Amino acid sequence: MSALARRHLAALLLLCSFGLQAAMPAAQDASQLYIDTTPALDVDYVPTPMPTVRKMLEMAEAGPEDHLVDLGSGDGRILVTAARKYGVRSALGIELDPWLVEYARAEAMEAGVSDRVKFVQADLFETDFANADVVTMYLLPQLNLRLRPYMLARLSPGTRIVSHSFDMGEWQPDARAEMYKKPIFMWIVPAQVSGTWEVELNREGPPIVLTLRQEFQHLEGSASLAGQAVQLDELTLSGRDIRFRIGDDVFEGRVDGRTMQSTGTLPWFAMSR
Repeated sequence: MSALARRHLAALLLLCSFGLQAAMPAAQDASQLYIDTTPALDVDYVPTPMPTVRKMLEMAEAGPEDHLVDLGSGDGRILVTAARKYGVRSALGIELDPWLVEYARAEAMEAGVSDRVKFVQADLFETDFANADVVTMYLLPQLNLRLRPYMLARLSPGTRIVSHSFDMGEWQPDARAEMYKKPIFMWIVPAQVSGTWEVELNREGPPIVLTLRQEFQHLEGSASLAGQAVQLDELTLSGRDIRFRIGDDVFEGRVDGRTMQSTGTLPWFAMSR
């Protein structure tokens, strides 16, 4: 049996078990209806276990301020759970299989969350989801790698991405867990801070010149004051939040484009050259 046929058989069994046959046109054979209209599918439909769904949403700290996007949303269980149990303000499921889209819509309506949860039949690589605060996915490694450049370039710094089972190559996760002997990975999209910055303190004297080199969320760098090198330690980046130490001073701040603003006890401000 082909992968496509297996997906449609699984979807048919789901529909029958939940009594949703009435949602299909009675005058047309169901297998003919969907096999004729479904595009080529990249991933077999395998539902994420519910404990794993909850763990993914907990790792992402999904909540009322978040718009969640599920890539390859299947039967809709991640989005329905996010709306019902975690109170996300809105959610979008992107799924290529029209049968699963219809099933997920019925599930959202049954759960009373269809006003906040939407499902669309679409290709992941032709859909803009740059407004996501949280992205969830259970895809294959090669698809994760194809999506990675878009996520790094288009998603806002601080967006959380959670993947069941598969990583994103050289981009190391910010957190990792395991359920049923399968890993769960979580990344926070980092702000782009590579380059040279002038750091101003609320005291007299020349600015500190900070030079940063970045690979994903990992930073290396150097600092100088009045042309003399100073020791730069404890350099970390998480989303928009940056932290580093120079001497006895601890700099904690928030990146906003080409500026940085203090969020800690030490007042400071930085601008990119």
